[in-house]
Amino acid sequence: MVDEGRYCIDILLQIAAIQGALSEIGRVVLSNHVQTCLADALKSGNARERRAKVDEVLGLFSRCSVTGAGPVARRRAARPQ
Repeated sequence: MVDEGRYCIDILLQIAAIQGALSEIGRVVLSNHVQTCLADALKSGNARERRAKVDEVLGLFSRCSVTGAGPVARRRAARPQ
């Protein structure tokens, strides 16, 4: 789109759409992980495995924007009213 000389707003809207799609895919993958991998670990009776999976998910929350506190949310919160 940039190479085609498209209008900046059109490009930005496409970027936003792609980011939204990636975010949704991330939610689906996370949901699947929780429903399968984490659930299996919690049912396993293995305390080490349970702790590892829980720590893994908590680490993901602290590293990524899956909690909704990503860069966009932080910018919105910092914006003067």
